[in-house]
Amino acid sequence: MLKLLEWSGLTFQYYFFTSKYKYILDILRL
Repeated sequence: MLKLLEWSGLTFQYYFFTSKYKYILDILRL
């Protein structure tokens, strides 16, 4: 159970980081 919670937290961080990075790239493209 704890392992699953840890994994979901990591997945959330990964998605948040990648979306933030993509947003920055879109700004730099303009």
